[in-house]
Amino acid sequence: MRAFEVILLITLLLSLLALLIRPIFRLRSNWAPAAISLVAVVFHLVLEGARWQLYPAYAILGLLSSWWIWFLISGRNQYSGQGDKSNRLLRIVRIVAISFAMILTISCMMLAHLIPVFAFPEPTGEYSVGSTYLHLIDESREELFTNDSTDYRAVFAQVWYPTNSIKEANPSYWGNISESSRMLSGMFGLPPFVFSHLSLVEANHIIDAPISGKLQKYPVIIFQHGYTFWIQQNTPLMEHLASNGYIVVSVGHAFETAYFLDEHGHTLPFDWDHWKVQLNWKEYLDPDINSIYRRRSKISDIDSATQLEYEYLQTQPATQQSTRMWAQDASFVIDELEGLQASHKILANKMELGKLGALGMSFGASATGQLCVIDNRIKAGISLDGTQSGDVIQTDLALPYMFIENATNTGGNRLYFHRAKNEAYYLQVANTNHLNFSDFGYFSPLFRDIGLIGSIDQNRMNQVLNSYVLSFFNKHLFDRESVLLRGPSSDFPEVTIEAKQGNNTDQ
Repeated sequence: MRAFEVILLITLLLSLLALLIRPIFRLRSNWAPAAISLVAVVFHLVLEGARWQLYPAYAILGLLSSWWIWFLISGRNQYSGQGDKSNRLLRIVRIVAISFAMILTISCMMLAHLIPVFAFPEPTGEYSVGSTYLHLIDESREELFTNDSTDYRAVFAQVWYPTNSIKEANPSYWGNISESSRMLSGMFGLPPFVFSHLSLVEANHIIDAPISGKLQKYPVIIFQHGYTFWIQQNTPLMEHLASNGYIVVSVGHAFETAYFLDEHGHTLPFDWDHWKVQLNWKEYLDPDINSIYRRRSKISDIDSATQLEYEYLQTQPATQQSTRMWAQDASFVIDELEGLQASHKILANKMELGKLGALGMSFGASATGQLCVIDNRIKAGISLDGTQSGDVIQTDLALPYMFIENATNTGGNRLYFHRAKNEAYYLQVANTNHLNFSDFGYFSPLFRDIGLIGSIDQNRMNQVLNSYVLSFFNKHLFDRESVLLRGPSSDFPEVTIEAKQGNNTDQ
């Protein structure tokens, strides 16, 4: 919880406790914590911002304040006169009301802890970070998710880049919060306000700041989010890469992301009931399909595993279609960046498009592998806890590649690691789960209790991702050697790493 939230809730609870014990408004015993609560709520609202988790506490403090003001105006110094002492019913009502208010206040404490306004770590690179947005239309492809034949494929992207500007105020992690909260909450069947507090989470970049002129051009990394996720899902990693001299473009895939803004500023909905989404999830949850994947993951013989992988991929035509469509989205963005090189208000002539990297998480990792197969402009790629699909099994990865997986992963990417034709790395991070590879690890400690994230601290997880992802791209896009990639590191004992050159594996 934030500082003034803690002060507000604790002093409010003390005020209620004092009233429960003795209903007499004496300055030293009852008014001191109440006065601190009033001061704390003012600072909280002005400096930190209100959030729905504390609405009951605001209401209780408002009622108590009104009550205290009435006593001051009336000139009374007691909750009630002598009659209250002989009226058992009024005493019971008072006790019940104050006890209920205390329960609500404690509930606010729990909600504020379980659904926090978290803080992202500051980027540690030499640059500050700027950010801007791109709204693109691919008129060569019709939109699969709509019935309008004149509706073309839209792509929404956020770009992070190096800047020398000094930030005056941090922007919100999520913009257009009423729409974005409604969209994300709706995906989980929750009330639309549940994620509205994310507007209070601050990012560490400056919107539309001028790009740094320290280097003539900066390498570019294309990022792809997970299925149903969003373009900001790995904000600390994006900001870290930008602060170290990269331009990072996060590609949003329409109708398969929780939050997508079109060129008019309107949100495109994610619809669980859409036939295409239903087909994807039917394949994802099918026990027979999953049994093939598990069997394949246990096979050490490369040829046998490859044959079973073909069988596994052929059972997922809808998933393969989305993988290819996402890769086409990302390749289209690269095409557009080439055009923007001459005209964009910020990025013009600053993108080193001869040094392109690709990065994806979960389903975005599948699309990243496919992108690396269909677009030879990509020079190096990274998969963050995602499986491979599309055409990778047919052509293998001919560029440097890194697989980073959670500790519970069955090792499905080992096949692609061993088949890789170029330098490759296979990493597993202990005490992690799938969602630790995104910002979801910050959203609630409750996720850890129910097994959605691992026991690793999310700030520590970011250190792991930041270090290995940066080291990999520094080596293959900036030509900077990295000791971290040579083997196990005492700085990161939770990481196991295998590295190979061509088809020769080294521990």
